[in-house]
Order: sequence, then structure tokens, then C-alpha cells
Amino acid sequence: MTEPIIELNNITVHFQNGSKAVDAVKNVNLSIDRGDVFGIVGYSGAGKSTIVRLINLLHQPSSGDIKVGSLQTVKNGQVLVKGKKLRKLRQKIGMIFQHFNLLEQSTVLGNVVFALKHASLSKADRIAKAKKLIKQVGLADRIDNYPSQLSGGQKQRVAIARALANDPEILISDEATSALDPKTTKQILALLADLNRQTGVTIVLITHEMQVVKNIANHVAVMKDGEIIEQNSTFQIFADPQKPLTKEFIETASGNKEALEKILQQPAIQHLQADELLVELGFSGKSTDEPLISSLAKNYDVTVNILYGNIETIENASIGTLIVILSASAGKLSKALEAIRKEKIKLQIIKGAAQ
Repeated sequence: MTEPIIELNNITVHFQNGSKAVDAVKNVNLSIDRGDVFGIVGYSGAGKSTIVRLINLLHQPSSGDIKVGSLQTVKNGQVLVKGKKLRKLRQKIGMIFQHFNLLEQSTVLGNVVFALKHASLSKADRIAKAKKLIKQVGLADRIDNYPSQLSGGQKQRVAIARALANDPEILISDEATSALDPKTTKQILALLADLNRQTGVTIVLITHEMQVVKNIANHVAVMKDGEIIEQNSTFQIFADPQKPLTKEFIETASGNKEALEKILQQPAIQHLQADELLVELGFSGKSTDEPLISSLAKNYDVTVNILYGNIETIENASIGTLIVILSASAGKLSKALEAIRKEKIKLQIIKGAAQ
């Protein structure tokens, strides 16, 4: 059984902003297993960055308990680790940021070696370790370059190498791909996934993009107004989101919302015939293997016009969406809809009269 490496129990962070009381985090409970890749998703102001500062004790909670690794760091809102013990704890937590935070006057090698300045290693060993990390992130040919000579993705690779310098048990990515283009984002996420597999480092992804966690996270927590409103495995979050905000994040990440908006603008859709229905079908797990379209045509004499389809694999399981027009007499349509529901396929009637 995997043990938690981060535990937050009943955590609240209360600010007093002049005469106004603000709860940045409200009664948060969070458990992240050792070796996991865990995504925390929410819009700006949701409380994600406050969670980061709680984990590495840059911020003290107003109440609650925190445990990092085997160390109880906060009890009843009181910080239990200070001084040398706190510095040692923070060395086990690597950080990568949106804007890289590199030393502009130092080379790639210099930036990574700098992170080792307090390590109990000789100068030669620090350089050797830095070179190994730089090679590991794919920048061996850029070792003598300065940040100004690097692309955004290359700068983030340097930042990752630097974050790994002290062999952290936890790597926190705080919006680390937000300043990168989609192609580079995928490359950085693939690198993080490889590092997780190779080293077992626990990765916490802080992001406002569900697309980011979809690519590599095993578990997801969704935050809103300082609270965790939903958390589950990544597959379950995408297959069966419970909260409107979660559904909104997923629709944006999948492209389904944008596709539906374009479909609804088509003249033919605005003037559906009496025997036509515009529906959205959601598949997950084994239901993606069922021959639904051919079954509807064969068994219910329903014509299916596919307008949009999307299928993707999350945690080695498939999740798909189809937006289609179903055409048949009212009686046959009704039976077809009943059959779809019995197959445990999500059915949403977007436009049309039949139910």
C-alpha cells in the first residue's frame, strides 16, 4: 500500500485585509501518495498557490495539520519545524515556476551548480552532478549557454535540472507550462512524466489548465474560492465530473465545448426536422468498444449523422464524445434513446423535441 507523502487535514488560511476578512483556503483536506503525479486545478484566486506555500512552509495556516514525508510540520495551525530542520525539509521539495527564475549572468551549468552550493560535495562532484542533470533534461549541448541564448522550453528544462539538484522527494510545478506554446508544453510534461517514472519523485502540478493534468496526472483536485470542490482519479474526473466548474474545465480541455458552439451555428442545426435530434453521447471505459452506431441503424432503423467525434486515452482507459443527429420516427427514436441509456452511455439531448 502506497503511503501519503503530503497530508493536509482541515487546513484553513485566514487573512485580514484591512477591515475585510479573507479565507484564502477553507477547511482543505488533501492526501498525495508517494510517487504520484497529482494535479491541483483552479482559476486565479482559487487558493492553489497558497497550498504550495503551505506544503513548503512559506506560509503558516490559521488552523489544521500538515505532514510532509514522515515529518509532522504543522499541528493545530502551529509550525513545528524551524531553523536547520526547516531548511532540510525545503531541500526535499523542488520548485519550478512559470517564469523560470534563472540567473541571467550564469550559464546553464552555473545555474544548476548554484543550486548545489550548500550540498556536502566537493566542487568537482557538484559540477559532475550538475552535468548529469543537464544531460538528463536533454540540454547537454547547451551547457555553456546563457539564459538569453535559450528558448522558453530550454529555460524550463534548466529550471527542472536545478530543482532536481538536491534529490527532492517532491517536485512542485507552479504553473510551469503557462508561458510555453502547446508543443513545448507537451515536451516539458513528457519530461516530467519520464522523471517521475525514472526517479519516483512525487510531482504536484499547480495549474489553471485541465489539459496539463490530463496528459500526465494520476489524480486531480479541483479548487474554487479556497475550497477543494472535487477530487478523484484523473480518469474518473474526466469520465464523470460532478461539479459545474469541473465540467467546464473538461469541456475546454477536450475541445468539445468549442465544437458544439460551431455546430449550433450551422443553419441545418438551427432548423432541425421534426424527426431529428441533436444529441451528445459520452463514452468511457468498456462502453467505447460497443458498436453503438451500427446497432442503432440495424435494430431501430435510426440514421446517425456524425458531426463531431473525440476519443482520448487517460490512465490507459478510453473516454470519448460524439455529437450526432439521430433521425427516425418518434416511436423508433424513443426506443433508440432508451437503448442508449441502458448501455450506460451518457446521453444529452441538445436540440429537438423527442425525450
